[in-house]
Amino acid sequence: MDGQVAACPLQLVDLLILNRAEVQALGGCRDVEGAFSALRQLCPQAAVVLTLGRDGALFITGSSRHLCRLLGKPRITPAP
Repeated sequence: MDGQVAACPLQLVDLLILNRAEVQALGGCRDVEGAFSALRQLCPQAAVVLTLGRDGALFITGSSRHLCRLLGKPRITPAP
């Protein structure tokens, strides 16, 4: 992620979807929790989906956090 994203008017964002590395880069912190706190300062009203790979995803809005775990082993089916 480059500085162009941080230069955007993030306070206008309603929904932000990021992976761990992106939230760390945008939040400026290696610790995911610390980076997320910094991110909330940049876009306080945004709902955030933090993708966690095999661990699922974390949906965060306001003071609510919802962890969505994957059911079963993920499968990738090639397109015909």
